[in-house]
Amino acid sequence: MNRMEAGALALVIASFIIGAYACPMLPETVATHWDEHGSPNGWSGREFAVFFFPAMMLALLALLIYLPHFDPLRENVEKFSGTWDLFKLVFIAFMFYIYMLSLAANLGMGINISYAMLPALALLFWFMGVLVEKAKTNWFIGIRTPWTLSSRQVWDKTHQLGAKLYKACALVVLLGLAFPEFTIWFVIVPIMLVSAFLFVYSYLEYRKELKSAP
Repeated sequence: MNRMEAGALALVIASFIIGAYACPMLPETVATHWDEHGSPNGWSGREFAVFFFPAMMLALLALLIYLPHFDPLRENVEKFSGTWDLFKLVFIAFMFYIYMLSLAANLGMGINISYAMLPALALLFWFMGVLVEKAKTNWFIGIRTPWTLSSRQVWDKTHQLGAKLYKACALVVLLGLAFPEFTIWFVIVPIMLVSAFLFVYSYLEYRKELKSAP
C-alpha cells in the first residue's frame, strides 16, 4: 500500500471512529438523502446510516486499489499510476466530506447539503479531468467506449478532449454557488452533456479513422 492509499484508508478509519462517536447523539431515525433544495427526503435507522457509509467507503477503496490488477492491460495503468493513486485519495476524501456533511446535518447544524457539496463536486470533476488526461488504454479507468478501446488514437483524442471538458464542468459546478436554488442543474446537466458528447465524439473519430485507413 502506497502513501496515497494509506491516506485514503486513514480517512475511512476516521469515518468509522467519528461515526461511532456521533452515533449516540443522533436521533433514532436519520436523514440519508436530500433533494436539490437540501431538504431530506430519505431516512434510515441510526446505526445502519452511521456505519453503512464508512463500510461503503472501505469497499470502494478496495475496489479502486485491486480492480486494475485484473486488467489485461495492467502495464498501461502503471504508466499513470501516480495520477491514479492521487485520484483514489481525492475520491475517498470526497466521500469523507459528504459523510461529515450528513452527520452535521443530522446533528442539527442547519447545513444545506446540496449547496455545501458543490465545491467538493467541482474538485472531484477537476481531478477527473486530470485523470483522463493521463490515462492510457485500459479496461477499467477512463472514457471506455467500444471505439476508444478499439483504437489508441481515438482513445488519446477522446481523453485529451475529455480532460478539458471535465475541468470545464468543475467551473460550471462552481457557478452553481451563485444560484443555490438551481444547484442540481449545475451538476447534472454539464456532466450528462459531456458524457454524451464524448461517447458520440469517440464514435465519429473512429469512423474518421476507418475512412482514412488505406
